Amino acid sequence: MKKYMILTIVLLGCAGYVNAQTKRAVKQVKKPVTNTVVDTMCYMSVEDGGKTKNSVRLAISGSKVDGELRYFTEGEKTAEGVIEGTIKDDIITADWIFKKDGEYLKIPVSLKVTPTGVWQKPSAVNEKGEGYIPDDAQFLYEFPKIDCKDYPSKPLVHPKDKIKISIY
Repeated sequence: MKKYMILTIVLLGCAGYVNAQTKRAVKQVKKPVTNTVVDTMCYMSVEDGGKTKNSVRLAISGSKVDGELRYFTEGEKTAEGVIEGTIKDDIITADWIFKKDGEYLKIPVSLKVTPTGVWQKPSAVNEKGEGYIPDDAQFLYEFPKIDCKDYPSKPLVHPKDKIKISIY
């Protein structure tokens, strides 16, 4: 009788182990294979007879957005950096990480994607020097869509390890 009880416990233990291994194997098999499609779009605003060129390049994969944002005015220092965030209902919520006076800074940006361009809400800085987007901000700045072969420069490298949180 004792032998049967021990044998039953061993068999139940083995059955539990096999069941757990089977569930793990089934979970691994059920993982969907996805081919990530990245949609890259470019935009540029040209003003003052070409003296001011502001541009945005976006790479959208599902709800994830990466890209870059540049503000160039002839005779002034270019403000350029990478953006990373998410998109939902054609609205991009992201951080703009850029270099100013040798220091990497991060401020929020909000962009609205349309068939002909992308619009940006203005950002602001609070008394602590932290960037934010005002609640009542509207999409005011337009970047018309362009062919990416006409984009003004090579892609930027992301400075992930050098970011300061506030803008000033």
